[in-house]
Amino acid sequence: MEEHGAKLEVIGADDARWAYELLCENAELDTGVPANNLPFREWSELIYSQSLYYRHGDTLISLRMDQQNRTAMFGMFCKNPGVGSGQAAFEALCNQAFLYLGMQRLWCLVRVDNDMAMHAIAKQALLQHEGTLRSALYRNGRFIDLDIFAILGEDWRAR
Repeated sequence: MEEHGAKLEVIGADDARWAYELLCENAELDTGVPANNLPFREWSELIYSQSLYYRHGDTLISLRMDQQNRTAMFGMFCKNPGVGSGQAAFEALCNQAFLYLGMQRLWCLVRVDNDMAMHAIAKQALLQHEGTLRSALYRNGRFIDLDIFAILGEDWRAR
């Protein structure tokens, strides 16, 4: 069997506190994971009931799968953004989703005002912009647009 790169492992109890703290530090990005509003115990019960969480180096990856349609929504949160760790984490995520989990489509939502995330996404040639959800979030008295990006398994395998 051809080697497809390292398989991601779901985070365990040792990494759960690290994930919680990382999301609290990035609460202004409004990830949809309410770490800043919940105590750790309640947060960990909530997130584990909704998504899989992986750790790749200093990057936390969330994956919410729709098994019937073989699609998954993902999120990535880097402890030290701007140092290139997101690229390796994205490649590991694609390997995990497309080669091990049998997904056909990975997608994410990104706030249009999140310049660092938009810059990182621009580096992913296979990640396609599919549209914009206008006024999708209401935060701090204003509406914020979200961009939708996706990659298909066939594109990942053909690269």
